[in-house]
Amino acid sequence: MDAVRVIRVDTMESKPYRHSPRVLQVITVCGLLLTGALVARQGWFEEEQTGTVGPATVVIPAPETLPSDAPVDTGPIAQTLDLNADLGNARWLQQLLEGGHFRQARAILMEQAASAAATKDHRVLGDRLLWLGRVAIEEQDLDSAEVFLLESLELAEARQDYPAVAHINLELGRTHLRSRELARHAGEAYDLLLVARNELQRGRYAESGEKLAQVIEDNLSIRRYGAAASAYESLSDLYRALHDRYLAELALVEAARLYALSGSNQRAGLVLRELKRNGIDEGQAYRLEQELKVSMARFRNDVAQMERARDYQRLYRHYAASGNHERAWELRLMASQSLAKTSKRTLYHRQPDVLAVLYDSNSAMDQARSYFDRASNQFDSQGLTEMAIQSRAFTAMVY
Repeated sequence: MDAVRVIRVDTMESKPYRHSPRVLQVITVCGLLLTGALVARQGWFEEEQTGTVGPATVVIPAPETLPSDAPVDTGPIAQTLDLNADLGNARWLQQLLEGGHFRQARAILMEQAASAAATKDHRVLGDRLLWLGRVAIEEQDLDSAEVFLLESLELAEARQDYPAVAHINLELGRTHLRSRELARHAGEAYDLLLVARNELQRGRYAESGEKLAQVIEDNLSIRRYGAAASAYESLSDLYRALHDRYLAELALVEAARLYALSGSNQRAGLVLRELKRNGIDEGQAYRLEQELKVSMARFRNDVAQMERARDYQRLYRHYAASGNHERAWELRLMASQSLAKTSKRTLYHRQPDVLAVLYDSNSAMDQARSYFDRASNQFDSQGLTEMAIQSRAFTAMVY
């Protein structure tokens, strides 16, 4: 007979529950998942005045302990950069990208692109647009990536810079390939969530817990915050089935926070009401409610910034079409600065249904293949054998 360990639900529970080692392992793994998610946000686990956090208490910190999404000031860096420098070997850019500081990199590149537009230096402008596209791919902002790259392509073709054209086609292929990859990951996470819920209903708690942990991690990695919140709700159901009130409440708290931070105010409210029905402490419920209000207000402010950015983009297109490129890029820079003030959760809050994502990505494979084929042919014609081989390797990934 497998060894078992006694787990008490909380300090108020008189009846012990016994679980198999496999279930205990899942409890530990999922508990670490919750703890990691909470600790990742400053102040999510605060000690009470007593100095302890017991299993009977879910501690809800004050709203001001949430981290800021404010971008880092890039002014000092930008002022020291050579506009004509080759960015392929630029140490500052490599450091920003390797550190995941995509917004800072984008801000500097946007300033350089605006300067190049003002001086009508189309070579530098096209190069910065190419790098803006690459940064946007890393950010998973694929719509922006395609816009930047198509503009760069137009400039490169106009000046007959065929090596640049080949590189841009390669990046356009990567953009569409990444779109399909994200859609596939979203579909796989959705399927895994359905399986996890089915196993939960059948009492296969260990298997369900492992899958729910994976679903949450996968959805957060592709910025499907609402889907991650839904999985947290299922994780709460699992903990209730295991009579662990503490972790069940933690999972619901995290679900409510994700819903609020991604604009799903109604869902956040429903989860809060469920927590109250389940008997969460009134003080904790009040603190969570205040935190959710702050998150919702932050979200509304972010949406306003996004609307302002759209207005700047409309004006940019107007001035660009009329030939006033200097004024156009001033407005585009203002749009970028407005977006830099918003949180990533807001930028990705309107995630379509997973079936719509998969349907829309069907054409991405054909487009990726077309761009990779163009790139490999263009690299071959320029004698850039290594780049041609790389392009064909991407084509193989499409198939």
